Order: sequence, then C-alpha cells, then structure tokens
Amino acid sequence: MGMESIKNTSKSEVQESNQMISDEEFETQFVEQTIEVGGNELRYVAMEPLETISDEYVVYVGGFSMGPGVYKQEIKGLAQSGRKVLFLNPLKGVEATQADSKKFEEFDLPGTIQNKTSEALMLLDRLAIGRADFVGHSQGAIIATTVAIMRDGIADNLVLLNPAGLYGEDTSPDMWARTAKGTIREQVNFWSGKNNNGKAGKAESMLGPVTMNTEIIQRAPYWRATKEIPGILATNILPVLKELQKRTGDEKTIVTLVTANEDLTFPPKKIEEHIGLSDFEDKKAVETVFADVVDSYAMYINKDATHNAVAYEETGLLEQILNGNLEKKVQS
Repeated sequence: MGMESIKNTSKSEVQESNQMISDEEFETQFVEQTIEVGGNELRYVAMEPLETISDEYVVYVGGFSMGPGVYKQEIKGLAQSGRKVLFLNPLKGVEATQADSKKFEEFDLPGTIQNKTSEALMLLDRLAIGRADFVGHSQGAIIATTVAIMRDGIADNLVLLNPAGLYGEDTSPDMWARTAKGTIREQVNFWSGKNNNGKAGKAESMLGPVTMNTEIIQRAPYWRATKEIPGILATNILPVLKELQKRTGDEKTIVTLVTANEDLTFPPKKIEEHIGLSDFEDKKAVETVFADVVDSYAMYINKDATHNAVAYEETGLLEQILNGNLEKKVQS
C-alpha cells in the first residue's frame, strides 16, 4: 500500500463550533483517578462527552513521567469533538504475565518497558476497553505501540507523536544534552509565542516548559530517571511497527507518525534515517519504505514546534487524523 501524507490544519477548521462537552463539564471530569488492581494502584483520567461520535475511546499515553496537565489542550480538543478519552501514563509498571513475557522477548523489549506496558494492559482490561484508538507521545509512543502488538485487534489507529524508540543508537548523556537544549528552545519559543502559532504564552503560565519539567521531576525522581531512561533509549519499535503493518482486516491498525520540525530530543531527520529513508533518493522508493512502517506521516504545521508541542499547539491535528479515519471507516 502507498503512504498517505496529511495536510495539517488549524483548530478553527476542525469543528470548533461543534463542541460536545462544556468547559465546566470538562474541568469536572479532568481529574486524575486511581484504581487498585491486584495490589497495584493505577492512575488515569477518563473523559466522556454527553454526545459522542464513536463508542471507542482514544487512549492517550503520555511521555516519560508527564502528567495529564501537559496534554490538557489535546485531551480537551478530542473531547469537544465528541471522543471519549482515557489518559494514562504508567509510572512504576507491574510484572508481566508469563504469556506476555514470551511475546515481549520476541521484540527484545527492556524490562522497564515491559512493566509499563503491562500496567497499561492491566488498566485497559480492568476498564473493559477491548478496542480503541491509541495516541502516544515520546516514551508513550513506545508503550502505545507495544500495547497494539500485544493484543491482536486492540488498536484501530495508532498515532505516534514525536516518538521515542525510533532514534537509533543513543546514550543517556547525549539524550540529556539534546533535551536540555530543547527545553531552552521551548522556553524561548513559549515567551515569544512561537510555540503556539504566534500566540504569546498566557500570563498565568509564563513559566511554561519550566513548570512542565518541574512536574516531570516530581513524578520521576532522579533515581528513577537514571534507571528508566536507558531502557527508553535501548528500545527499538521499528520491528514492532513492521509487524503491525502485516496485519489485515479487522486486526489492521492504521499507523500515523507525527514529528515536529524543532524537536531536538528525537529529531525528525534521525527518525527518518532510522526508518531507512536516507538510503533512497527516489520518491517512490521512499514511500515504499514508509509503507512498511507507517500508513501516514505528518509534521506540525508550526515550523517552530518542539518535542513537547502537544502542550502548546492548538492545531486540531489529532481530531483531524482520528476522526478523519473514523469517517473513512464508516463510509467503507
């Protein structure tokens, strides 16, 4: 199959006037909940508009130790478009079942990724979510992808936002250096309004990325970061994505890759190199390589978008991708 490209649009073009959840109701539901399963405390946020356009949830998996507040704009946009949303971000993880362990080993996934994916699967089972659209940002893209391969037919769509797991060979010092540069870039862009298509940051949140990274530190102390970051960098989801692309019929998962031009943590060029695009000059050959890995490839329309663009961009890109694919499915 050929690769489909996506033209990004502004939020005003994506049913902005047709909001299916009020601001007040959104704030009421936008609360992190906990549920105990097998002695494990699992955390999540569940949003359910009064009117929905699909029975399936959008399961949004956050990046390394990023809480739901980072993704508030994206979650709100999805809910207002009529989608039920479940946000999760496994922190500690749980031990994998014996059956799952064998499948994890097929793809040579590190223990920390296995445990976090197992926690996500445990929560989905507990909430009786058997099929959904999945969105993963950064480390969350690894977990969302792994969930999709672990359960046949669980993922209708899989959207990878500035994903980890596709950078190639990496080291913790190099990654931390890139992340530090990226944080500075995000802070400058936030103050200038470049992170949000020219709109300056709101006065009550002018610390922007600093506040975000403070939350990350609180949720993931230094000792946990030093233990888990190497596992993220050692993960290669390319074989998993290729395996997903072999599925057909009801088990088919539509995979969309989304990158940001100014992502310094996992730069688009490095992702493209890892997938194998740098080996080809012919456009048709490039599309063939992409088709073995993803169905669509998009980039944030804002050329100044950074790794954590999900926290600032109000593009309506997720609604466009997920609801657009939903419309195609209904029409077919």
